[in-house]
Amino acid sequence: MSCPILLFPLDDYVGIDTVSLTILKKISQQQISCDFFYCLKKKKLNDISCVNIKDIFNSLHLNISHIYPMIISESDASLINHIQLMHVVDQFVEQYFLKSSKNVQLNFIKGLSINKKNFLFSLHFNTFLAKRLNAKVIILYNSDRLIQLKNYQKNILNIIKSNFIIDNIDVIGIIFNTSRKNIFSLTKYNKKILKYNLLQNISINEKDSKLTILGYMNYENFLSQILISELFFYLQAKRIGTYVNINFYINKVVLLNHYSHNDMHNILLIFDNISIKDILLTLSNYKKKKNVALLITNYTQDLHEIYEKIVLQFGNYISIFYVSCSFIQVLKKLRLFKSSIYFKNIKDIDNILNFINTKIKINFLNVQKSIKKNIINPYFFQFQIKQNAKKNHKSIILPEGSNLFILKAASICSNLKIAKIILLGNSEKILNKMKVHKIIMNKYIQIVDPKYIKEKYISLLYSLRKNKGMTKLLAQKEINNNIILSMLMLKSDYSDGVVAGIEHKTSEIIRPAFQIIKCKQEFSLISSCFFMLLNNNVLMYADCAININPSYQQLAEIAIQSYETAIKFQIKPKIAMLSYITGINNSEDINVLKVINATKLVKNIRPEILIDGPIQYDAAISREVSQIKCPSSPLKGEANVFIFPDLNTANIVYKAVQRSSKAICIGPILQGIQKPVNDLSRGASVEDILYTIMLTVLQS
Repeated sequence: MSCPILLFPLDDYVGIDTVSLTILKKISQQQISCDFFYCLKKKKLNDISCVNIKDIFNSLHLNISHIYPMIISESDASLINHIQLMHVVDQFVEQYFLKSSKNVQLNFIKGLSINKKNFLFSLHFNTFLAKRLNAKVIILYNSDRLIQLKNYQKNILNIIKSNFIIDNIDVIGIIFNTSRKNIFSLTKYNKKILKYNLLQNISINEKDSKLTILGYMNYENFLSQILISELFFYLQAKRIGTYVNINFYINKVVLLNHYSHNDMHNILLIFDNISIKDILLTLSNYKKKKNVALLITNYTQDLHEIYEKIVLQFGNYISIFYVSCSFIQVLKKLRLFKSSIYFKNIKDIDNILNFINTKIKINFLNVQKSIKKNIINPYFFQFQIKQNAKKNHKSIILPEGSNLFILKAASICSNLKIAKIILLGNSEKILNKMKVHKIIMNKYIQIVDPKYIKEKYISLLYSLRKNKGMTKLLAQKEINNNIILSMLMLKSDYSDGVVAGIEHKTSEIIRPAFQIIKCKQEFSLISSCFFMLLNNNVLMYADCAININPSYQQLAEIAIQSYETAIKFQIKPKIAMLSYITGINNSEDINVLKVINATKLVKNIRPEILIDGPIQYDAAISREVSQIKCPSSPLKGEANVFIFPDLNTANIVYKAVQRSSKAICIGPILQGIQKPVNDLSRGASVEDILYTIMLTVLQS
């Protein structure tokens, strides 16, 4: 996947659109292919939804492959409920994965803007988005805020950095900018304060970790100029008369009659409708002046005729607009006004970007090269499983058909069209339970009552197991077991896979699977693996559920089966054969020798497999440790498939990792079997069942 970079605003009035465009310009200049994603609130005025962003990008010659707006509704943006927030984030992430291209090097994402109303929502949204995408983050902070708190600058940066470290988010650096300084702002600006301890990296902790300052924008007048058309659009002002000239920048605002000079151009006059005389007097001072606009507040229809006279007298050279809200309301709106770069003309936009481009120092080629190629985003892995399962249109038998968790998972699975579900069980009992718990039944769920079909599978069971002592009488008895019946249905191609175990022990699933479905011809055993979805990667552990103390031949088979499973799920396997030592050191320990011999056997049978062992876990997963302990290892500290020497070790480790790191564990997934059968934990959640069904579909 392409490397995601998220611009993460931590404050209001930070000029996020301007900085976004500048970063895209820098990416284009460095000849890096890039897609642009941006979060956008629905029905928001004064935003890039109001302009044709593609035309602007083309005019600026930005080499951006695709532009993807991600709409977030106003109702979503007001949510503070954690579950609802995560739903909004997941919708965005799903759209991102659907549209993300493998053919570009970077995906640049403009995070959700922050303001007083949506501060918590936007902060949490951007945080969860960064974590979901494993994105590298560029922080955008208000330089005014830092100036106001100049004695606490270092503490502020420490807090910012530490919060991102806690959330395990990779921060590239921070950019300081402000868009607050304009003609409506009451903030006085002091250039002398600007360079106070800002143009150098600031130490964050004792280990000398640093929050790199990527850019600091000095205040320049042309950066904060306001186009009159943008202002009127923001105020939703309406025009009186036919003369319109609103494509000019404002240098001065005149309120009521508090301004009498007549030597200024580019002026906005704001009057209340009660001051008609003031309007006429002031307008006469601006007669035949360039770029003058008049805004009348508190407009009422009964004064329309008076305004028509004003238009007749001055309308040939002054653009006249009105709003119905009061003078005070207009002033309040102007205080909150944020100018957008997208309303400016192309030449001015280009000038602004060129100026800011000189202030931001970042090499995106180095950022792109720093990405670990073998890392798999766990959320993308889940998304990919779901999407691929939907394409396969397979049928899966759930023999524990009356279990409540099974019914809930079956309903969700069928609604998402992940698979056709076959529930084994008493039809009346299943339908009543679904009704009581309000579980939706649809055409993708089929209920099969065993009493109507089991007789025709008795002869199949007898023929498969007669050499192992099976009699017809015993077959008639065992066919009452839904697990055995489901295996026979799978064997005869009634379905494409079986998922069971929520009410049965693992041995009660594995034994009939081995006896009826059997393992593949090239293997002598069935093994299992778990997909471990960690915070920022996906690993495979095997064998964590079946083979107690495999021989070196069996361990080699487990490694080969795990390799094939990884390939099936689009993971490029790098296999570590784990032990308590690293490297072959003439060890006489039979446990180590088993791993050595298994590794050699895999290399002889399947030389295309990238494998190393014996190797310790830290040397297999850490580049730094690998360089110290085994610098010549082909894994280079990037292993993603881990083969444990015995079940005791494997089961302890997977559960320790799951509970300690809050990893999502998907499995156990059975390997080396002719047709897919998968075992559920007796504590499986609805989500666990869903993912096991998806994986079973993909195995078929």
